[in-house]
Amino acid sequence: MSWGKRALWVLSASFLIIVLCLVFRKPLLTGYAALFEVHNATKGADALVCLCGGQTTRVPETLRLWNQGYAPLVWVTEQKNMNREFSKLIQSNLGFAR
Repeated sequence: MSWGKRALWVLSASFLIIVLCLVFRKPLLTGYAALFEVHNATKGADALVCLCGGQTTRVPETLRLWNQGYAPLVWVTEQKNMNREFSKLIQSNLGFAR
């Protein structure tokens, strides 16, 4: 195989790999992120702490654990408002939990 054909083959294979990674980026990234999920909660904690962000995931999961009796207290942190003009449009985590 000549140098030119080999270079063309490597270039086209690299391009194909990049295109496949771009097309399947969501399943690849969510699958990679799933490796870092830990679901090993045990009952008897003093409090549950829900860190800011993820109103559709963190707050409901914290409330589910609280309803099942994992802890008697729930602490919810808040994110600092980025822009005062739009701060009234953003619902707080505590408001979402209520």
